[in-house]
Amino acid sequence: MIIKNEIRRANLLGSILISGLSVLVASIVLLFYRYSFTINTSIEMAFVDKVVLVNSYTIIAFFVLFLIGNYVWRYRAKNSYIAAILPYIVFITLMQWGTLTTIYAQTIGTSLTAFLMASLLAPMSLLIRPLNLFVLLSITYALFYFGISYTQVYPHQLFFNAINGLCITFIAFASGIISWNSSMARFIQGRLLAQSTRELKKANTSKDRFFSILAHDLKGPISSTLALAELLEMGSFEDDEAERKKVYRLLQNSLYNSSKLLDNVLLWARNQGGNITYSPVQLNLHQTVESCIEVLKIVAAHKDITINNLTDQDISIFADQDMIHTVFRNLLSNAIKFTPNLGEVQVLSEQIKDESSPKEFISITVVDHGIGMDNTTLENLFTIDNKSTALGTNNETGTGLGLVLCKEFIEKHGGSIQVQSAKNKGSKFTVSLPV
Repeated sequence: MIIKNEIRRANLLGSILISGLSVLVASIVLLFYRYSFTINTSIEMAFVDKVVLVNSYTIIAFFVLFLIGNYVWRYRAKNSYIAAILPYIVFITLMQWGTLTTIYAQTIGTSLTAFLMASLLAPMSLLIRPLNLFVLLSITYALFYFGISYTQVYPHQLFFNAINGLCITFIAFASGIISWNSSMARFIQGRLLAQSTRELKKANTSKDRFFSILAHDLKGPISSTLALAELLEMGSFEDDEAERKKVYRLLQNSLYNSSKLLDNVLLWARNQGGNITYSPVQLNLHQTVESCIEVLKIVAAHKDITINNLTDQDISIFADQDMIHTVFRNLLSNAIKFTPNLGEVQVLSEQIKDESSPKEFISITVVDHGIGMDNTTLENLFTIDNKSTALGTNNETGTGLGLVLCKEFIEKHGGSIQVQSAKNKGSKFTVSLPV
């Protein structure tokens, strides 16, 4: 996994530091050989002239590279083409400086110091891909070897320097590999940590938003329950049987909504904590839907809503019983909530074979002819941080947490959920489950 942005940022900073340091070191070397080095022979004179020339060009080259690096860093062009190639130019310039200085040094001695310093500094300061590093170091060593072959007149010293140069190149390559691998591990760890931090902040924001909605929606049913209980305690409807039954019905609805909300909250909390066990078994689809309808018959009866179970009686699904009951109950409860009095809710099924997959799917569709939803509501339907508190046709409340649970539970089954809806034209929730 190559993280380009982090590599370019590190290389750009390394290029600036190496360029600035090289300008300083080359200036010191130039001044030393020009004004402090004692010249006794013509060979030494030629050596000094060449060292001064090499360092003069080096100062100019690194100064230009230093300015370019600072420009790119300052004006935030870290992802530009210049930022990508600058480290390679700095690497090559540094290696050639050390190599040429060492080649010329063979005319008066055997020192490999410049080649050693350049070979260690470049791979450890710049992140070069291993293959590219191998190619660059191989070319540099070839230049080093053929260069000292012309300037080192003693065969045995040439042999030792060639071996030492090869060892230095090998150490430089190993150092570069170690630096590359450790940097990659650090960059990947840093990116994963940053991603985890972002996800944690997002999750905390979502939960804060959710709990604020939850507090608001719990307050409504509880306040209604208390108000109705006070009316009953005062005996306000003792002489009016119809009104008293109406109050009892409202009280029952209020308590049901509170119970449903708390059940969903507890399920959601358990699911977030990974405390819900997924244990799929073979279930008859028709019977499963029918058992969920039985639970909601009283709620539907309060609005004179008919629920028709039109699913195939011979179809079986492989699903976790508790999870799939939660899914169907929430979908049916939502359909009842947004369907007007005397309305109808239908549950349909269809066996589907996906041509792109060997798996077969069962689609279960809950259809209502209620108030429907607009596009904004549809976009945020399955996200916890954008829950709306839409009222039902009889002013029923809710957070929409049930749909979030439905999506999470269905995805645990390897299925999916889709919704089709339009304002005042009802809704269709379709669950697809693998057979």
